[in-house]
Amino acid sequence: RKPDCTNKELMRPRLFYVSNSKNIEVSGVTFKNAKFWTTHYYRCSNLNIHDCHIVSETIGGVKGPSTDAIDLDNCRDVTIRRVRMDVNDDGVAVKGGKGPWADDPVKCPGNGPTVNVLIEDCDFGSGCHSCLTFGSECPAATNVTMRNCRVERAGNVLNLKMRADTPQHYHGIRVSNVTGLCHTVLNVRAWNQFFD
Repeated sequence: RKPDCTNKELMRPRLFYVSNSKNIEVSGVTFKNAKFWTTHYYRCSNLNIHDCHIVSETIGGVKGPSTDAIDLDNCRDVTIRRVRMDVNDDGVAVKGGKGPWADDPVKCPGNGPTVNVLIEDCDFGSGCHSCLTFGSECPAATNVTMRNCRVERAGNVLNLKMRADTPQHYHGIRVSNVTGLCHTVLNVRAWNQFFD
């Protein structure tokens, strides 16, 4: 509806949203044509996503913007296995908050790190801007592994969006045995979508 829309526009709902939950299993589901992030998990633990297909089609030449397949926002103990992601933005986006005090639990109590994530035996289609992304809204992430995955002409395998107004602490990020074609294996750059 608005070709110049941004992620701040509230009229773009997530297709599937789970918050403040534990012991979650999502399996055997096809998520299709979200208007914004496809699946968003906020402050969840013991999350198992497997044997799903997440797709965002290009309709009439128009791609849905910011249709991330899986957004992990301040989550811990996550397994993503045998998921096919054909979306128009990030496959798995690791999040947890933004802004100058994003890593301060007193000033920003809803923010937090994403910890202990395993992504394996997944397929990333040609529309994926990046298979695994940290940044834009991620103050901290620890122990994230992506292994034994296939990439079909995706943009980046690993993307670090370094946001100037947000502290970012990443530790134990591992990518191994990823096969296929991509534009860039590791992309690190300043992220300035909403500011210069």
